[in-house]
Amino acid sequence: DNYNKSLQKVRAYFNAGVLVVWHIFPELRSVHVFTSPTAVTICEGDAVCSVAPAIPDMHITANEVFYRKL
Repeated sequence: DNYNKSLQKVRAYFNAGVLVVWHIFPELRSVHVFTSPTAVTICEGDAVCSVAPAIPDMHITANEVFYRKL
């Protein structure tokens, strides 16, 4: 049920004109990068998470998203 609500929210963002949506799962250390309501790339570890086309030159790895200085 929560996942359905999340996907509905992703669709609402795209309907509002957003170009890219990141759905971040901290416990899984996973970033789901949506470039449309039906196109998603899952980034984990050293995989690069892109913000293109919203910010074409911004790239960050999933590890960097979850980096926490102890």
